[in-house]
This record gives sequence, C-alpha cells and structure tokens, in this order.
Amino acid sequence: MLVCFGVLACQPSFAQDTNKITATITFMNVQPNEVLDIYKATTKQELIIASDVRLANHHITLHFSGSSEALPALIEQALLKQTGIVITRLDDKRASVTYNDHLELQP
Repeated sequence: MLVCFGVLACQPSFAQDTNKITATITFMNVQPNEVLDIYKATTKQELIIASDVRLANHHITLHFSGSSEALPALIEQALLKQTGIVITRLDDKRASVTYNDHLELQP
C-alpha cells in the first residue's frame, strides 16, 4: 500500500491471494517534486529533469489501487494533466522530465 498525504509516507503491500505486488496510493495536494521522487523509486530510472520543471507550482491529487505495474503510467498522466510536467522515456534506464506551461490543466 502506498499512501501519500502532503508529507510522503509510502509503503508497498502484497496481495494475499496472489504473488503479484499491488499498490494503493493516494496523493492529496502533493508537490510535483515529491511525486517525481515516488516515480523515480517506482521505475528505478534516472530522471533528467529540465531546470524549468521547478516552475510547475500545481499540486497533484491521485487515488489508485491496483497492479504496481500500472502505477508509473498513472503518475505520468497525473503529472501531465495536473501540472504540465511531461515525462518522456529515453530508454530502459533514463527518462526526460520537462515542463510545458501552455498545456491546459485539469484539476
């Protein structure tokens, strides 16, 4: 289970009836840099972060429960739609993180 409220406190859990790792995560008004830290830990990728990403001053709210394999894509979508932060996977080990201030954001 991953539960994150403002100050992050996250912990994985295992489904009792299978060997698959499941995740439950809740972000409520979390800063983008904290969400990027969770994304980095989840994907084990090096994040190459553009200097203007710090300009994204919107907060992330996300509620998810399911396969931990689906979590990175959901975080990518939440960052894109709620803050204008774009994650582009460069290869298996690296991802580029940029900010587009012209995107229409969703709450």
